[in-house]
Amino acid sequence: KKYTCRRNRASGYSNEFLEAWAEYTFYGTDEGFPCTKRRLCVSNTKVMTLNPLQLAVLVVRQKNMDLQEATSKYMKVNERIADQSFTMMLNGVIDAAVNGGALKNYQLFLNGKYRVEYPQLYAHLGKRADFWETTLKQNLIEQ
Repeated sequence: KKYTCRRNRASGYSNEFLEAWAEYTFYGTDEGFPCTKRRLCVSNTKVMTLNPLQLAVLVVRQKNMDLQEATSKYMKVNERIADQSFTMMLNGVIDAAVNGGALKNYQLFLNGKYRVEYPQLYAHLGKRADFWETTLKQNLIEQ
């Protein structure tokens, strides 16, 4: 069986979205939980570091799935009336009062300025930088 642990990692940038580095640790055990044993031996471990652009893609994809799920839920209602939670979800994506909405948050990645201003992030992406930028743009368009 596999289990996951996420830990946020500070990068030293002044931009809050560039601080969003995360480290995922995957643990593998020979048996699954729950079990009759008090402890299980970890048979393998894998650590994966995600930079802010990769995390942005994951966040936008998750938000897209949430919106699709909510939309399909309210399309089934005969009165076609969405409750307040659905309206709040849409407002949170489009123009969030706290964070300024998804487009404002990820503008740094969409215009490519991070390549010059934050070379460490660009170096971490390597040859896959264009792929991640395109993926983020496509997922934002879906919203």
